[in-house]
Amino acid sequence: MKKYKEFENIAKNNVSYFRKEYLQCTQEELANKINIARDTLSDIENEKINPSLDVAFRMSEVMGKSVLEIFENVYIVRDRSLFKKK
Repeated sequence: MKKYKEFENIAKNNVSYFRKEYLQCTQEELANKINIARDTLSDIENEKINPSLDVAFRMSEVMGKSVLEIFENVYIVRDRSLFKKK
């Protein structure tokens, strides 16, 4: 996670949610469908690692969701003075 003075970028993903709610499958089943190890999928779901673009696009295809729906970036403003009128 990169930290900047003004902003903090938090990578967030919905892999676990889509896997459970839409695919209704186990980590092992999804990992096999996208040709990665179950441990790797677990690390992606727990936001310990980010997937390669290839893996992200395979997830998108299998889940029927866009990469942007599965993976999103959230920016937290740390310096509120950025919003003050000058």
